[in-house]
Amino acid sequence: MDKRTILVTGASSGIGFAIVSYLSNLGYTVLATTRQLSGKNRLEDLESNFIYPVFPLDLTDKNQVKERATEIINKIIKGEIPPLEAVIFVAGGGHIAPVELMNLEHFKEELDVRLLSTVQMLQHFIPLLRKTKGKIIWIATPGLFPVPFVADIHACDNCCILLKKGE
Repeated sequence: MDKRTILVTGASSGIGFAIVSYLSNLGYTVLATTRQLSGKNRLEDLESNFIYPVFPLDLTDKNQVKERATEIINKIIKGEIPPLEAVIFVAGGGHIAPVELMNLEHFKEELDVRLLSTVQMLQHFIPLLRKTKGKIIWIATPGLFPVPFVADIHACDNCCILLKKGE
């Protein structure tokens, strides 16, 4: 396999962690974002030469997003890591509550993590992805099967679908 890099957000647990583990086992260089030290430690426990935790990266902190993106781009330009082949957006959590009781600050945070920061990251990485004809994978959960009490997730899913159609 050629040397290629894939960036995965939300890599400290769940689907993101599983994706990082799988891709590193295939030999991809995986840049795995995490906002907490415990997530970084969990990634390091995999003892893979192909996993590089990107820490700290709180997607709600625009300055951190810019700083980490700049660091990654510089490492790719200098040849310290292989070219960027794909970005996989998984980060997000969601808060369970009916709309009438939804905490608006939690709702805004979810929109920020799943949409606004994702667009900000793409603005940094699209030039690199164009060079490699790379992919953008945006995992929206639960997507097509609406369930009660997760309006913040569904709002983000619908925006992801609209953005994809509009490309």
